[in-house]
Order: sequence, then C-alpha cells, then structure tokens
Amino acid sequence: MKLRWNLRTGFERYLTSWRSADDPSPGDSTYRLDITELPQLILRTGSKKVARSGPWNGYRFGGIPLIQNSIFIPRLVDNQDELYFTYNPFNTTVITRLVLDRSGTIHHYVWNEGRNEWCVMYSWPFNLCDNYEECGVNGNCRISKTPICGCLKGYVPKSQDEWNTPQTTECIKKLPSDCPRGEGFLKLPRMKLPDIDWYNESMNLKECKTACTKNCSCRAYANSNLTRGGTGCLMWFKDLTDMEECSKQYTWGQDIFLRVPASELAKLPLEASSTSSPGFIHHREMFD
Repeated sequence: MKLRWNLRTGFERYLTSWRSADDPSPGDSTYRLDITELPQLILRTGSKKVARSGPWNGYRFGGIPLIQNSIFIPRLVDNQDELYFTYNPFNTTVITRLVLDRSGTIHHYVWNEGRNEWCVMYSWPFNLCDNYEECGVNGNCRISKTPICGCLKGYVPKSQDEWNTPQTTECIKKLPSDCPRGEGFLKLPRMKLPDIDWYNESMNLKECKTACTKNCSCRAYANSNLTRGGTGCLMWFKDLTDMEECSKQYTWGQDIFLRVPASELAKLPLEASSTSSPGFIHHREMFD
C-alpha cells in the first residue's frame, strides 16, 4: 500500500479512520502524506493537526519512533507521475498492519504466531512531545525533562502563566536583534525540524549558512537532505513551530542551526578554540 499523490491528476490516497468501532464509514481522522513543501506525514482529526513528522531527509521522516526504522525499510518515491511513501519489513515473513483510530492515533500491529494474535508494535503519537505544537511557537519539547516545555535559546516565555496551557504558549525573543553584527548560530542536535518555511535543493550547507547570515530575517537553517554527506538548504523566517528534542533511544532527529545573539553564544563553550569577533559566525553545541 502507498500514501500517494498522483501528480498528473491530483488524486490523493490516504488513510481514514472508521466512524466508530462497529461503523466502518469514514471518520474524522486522517493520516496523509503532505507535499505542500518537502514531504512529511500528518495526522489530523477534522481540520486540527494532531501530529506531524519531520520532513523526509533522504533516509526517513524525522520525529518518528525508531522502532519503525529498525523493523521497516522506508521508501519515498518521487517521479513525474507520482509521489508516494511506502515501506517493506526487513524480514518478509513478518505480517503487519497499520490502523488509524478515531482519536487520530496510528497503531502499528504485528502478527504474533505463537500467541495467535495481533500485538501493538508502536503507536504514534508516541508521547506528549509528538502532539502538534505541544510547546507552542519557538518552544522546544523535551520528553526527558521536567517541565517538558522550554523556550529555544535566545527566547523567553511571553507569559509564565501560559506554560500551564502549552497550546497557547508563545516564546518571544529575549533581546532585540543585533544583526548583522554580533549574531551567530547555535547548533541544536537531534531535533525534529519545525514546519518548513523555505527550501532550495541545489544549495549545500555552507551556501545555506551564508544565505541565512546575510538575511537578518532568517532565524535558522539546516540541510534538507542527509544523503551524500548532506545536501540542500532549509531556512526559516517565521516563528519556529512544533520542535522536539529527539531521544537517541526512541526517535530520529537532525541538526538545525539557530540564530542567537552573541551574548547568548558567549555563555556556551565553543566547539573550537577560536574566539568570537563581530560579524563572525561560530557554531556551538547545545549542552544540557
């Protein structure tokens, strides 16, 4: 089976939930391949986004449980006729099925021959951080931390009270911009990339950095494709939405470079021993 777009006719094939446990007519929840920008997987209930994967990075979708990537071979096919996502199990004797329930949760089942029953291998959303925009705009969801929500470096909560209602949380810039002099980029590893603003598949990461540096509206950049050592360019010019710090054990993420004031960079150790100077960009690691 395929989550598929026919690029010639515009016909889309996607999963829809049942209306109820005993009524197989179409329900409100859908599981679709979104191709508005770079392809990504979207769970919706009605018009509301329930969860979103990161964009396809040449190997897989970011923010998806690693158990899927360890059992299945994901494939994204893009040609002049169609664009679709599918997968095959590493072990062809394994029998699985994918079910979308009414709440907008995907359950991946595997047949257990010994027990003669279907067993849930994983469900998605996998945890609270998979919920769409769980920590609001310019926020970072970290399932291993308490509280799980925090603002990205260089941002602060608009209102501390809002952390009690994450869906309305807004993080705003801590300091006014001092672009183009005195700003740099902070490397955030293992992230589910935010909703996409802009991309260029012909640029490399160095060109991407240069373009982002010159544009004071550019808030962050990253590779769009991780194959061949990294290719393509993603840049963000608006608020960063639906970000998650992925766990090494559970989910797949990638590096994103966040624009921050020099004063914020100065508080962190340098990757290299070189010193900062106005207008010079250093990449620094984010430390817990």
